[in-house]
Amino acid sequence: MATYLGKDGFVLFGAGVVGELRGFSIEESAETLDDTVAGDTSRSFKVTYKNWTATVDVLYDMDDTAQDSAIGSSVNVKFYTEPGTTYGTADTGDEEISGAAVIIGRTINASYDGLIEASFSLQGVGNLTYGTKS
Repeated sequence: MATYLGKDGFVLFGAGVVGELRGFSIEESAETLDDTVAGDTSRSFKVTYKNWTATVDVLYDMDDTAQDSAIGSSVNVKFYTEPGTTYGTADTGDEEISGAAVIIGRTINASYDGLIEASFSLQGVGNLTYGTKS
């Protein structure tokens, strides 16, 4: 079973590599409806809609084109969990998690004794796809 190092992952907004990446997280969920009826001995549920969100954490860089993506922008996003031969370029066969999303938020944090960081919040549009770089 393969394991991966977080330092090797990278993210693309469209064709642009998100610079100064510190990490990312992806959350998938499914909504359910309770369809339990009288006489059942246990609760039962039906899945209705699936959903995904993501957060991309970076060191703030106002000169990075991908970080400059506007709130409300639609992006095709790709997440990679393993290193390419060149950072930011996936090799054929590398795992690729991808989907369409809307950038719904950006938070910029600065503390007097730290680096300025930013965090992007993405709302998935449609399904998230797991595959490999072809």
